[in-house]
Amino acid sequence: NPPVLDPISTPTKIAAITLSGTKPANTSITVNGTQRVALDGLTTWSCSYTLSEGSSQLSVKAVNTAGNESLPATASVILDTTPPRIASTNPSNGSVLNNVAKIDVLITDGNTSVDLEASKTGANVKVSGQMISGTWTIENGHIIFTPAGILTEGIYTATLYPADILGNKGAVSFSFIIDKTQPVVQSMTMDPASPHKAETVTFAITFSEEMLTGVQPLVSFSRGASYPTFAMTGNWINSKTWQGAYTFSTNTGDGEYTVNVSLAKDSAQNTMNAQNAGTFILDTVPLASPTVNPVTTPTKTPNQVLSCTKP
Repeated sequence: NPPVLDPISTPTKIAAITLSGTKPANTSITVNGTQRVALDGLTTWSCSYTLSEGSSQLSVKAVNTAGNESLPATASVILDTTPPRIASTNPSNGSVLNNVAKIDVLITDGNTSVDLEASKTGANVKVSGQMISGTWTIENGHIIFTPAGILTEGIYTATLYPADILGNKGAVSFSFIIDKTQPVVQSMTMDPASPHKAETVTFAITFSEEMLTGVQPLVSFSRGASYPTFAMTGNWINSKTWQGAYTFSTNTGDGEYTVNVSLAKDSAQNTMNAQNAGTFILDTVPLASPTVNPVTTPTKTPNQVLSCTKP
């Protein structure tokens, strides 16, 4: 006959447990193939067993004096000594935003269930070391923080203490940035430098902060309201610098141009105000040929002085 294995508390956070039950007289007990109880005439048995983290499958057999094994008594036990972890947050860690109405945290545990009430106990949100007032609630399995007022600019850190139903408790933090400041153009360079002739010029526009490079700025230049406006195309070459090029010709029109930039967004999605990035001069008119004054010819003097008029 197989042995009887008494019920085991599972899940548990205690690794060292005691297995017990009943067995036929004059048998030993093996657990997962290893003898744990020596052969004796008793009909009850017990032994210590150390669980591994996660799920353990136990197979308990009785073995008689001839070495014959019984059918197994089986059990599955979960050892969980690890606190839950954060599965996701909104805002995400390291994100930059211009507004946050609430903070949403999803906590998960691989072996047991999350104790949501215990997990929000002691949770807090701080900016520059100062606690932010608000309310913590549980909604559809998520822990939600709703601030009492509008969050101002700064670096915010949310700290929670995830706990499971076994009492395993940890501490986790994540941070995000509130940025409400509109980006501005910090500098503009041209290659080659102004003034320009009929040629291709590369413009590099650098902004004051990290930009949303999925959004292209509107870059244009004009001599004023009475003249045409020309648009320039380009791409972001890094998170702060946009680069475009334009090929000027004699048909563009000579004069002083102002470069205008608008519609660019920073990483917090603040849209810039339209801004003059700088000016340049376009001069495509060819110079008149110089006029050489008359010279004496023929002459026997090898060294002559040439003179002329020029623009």
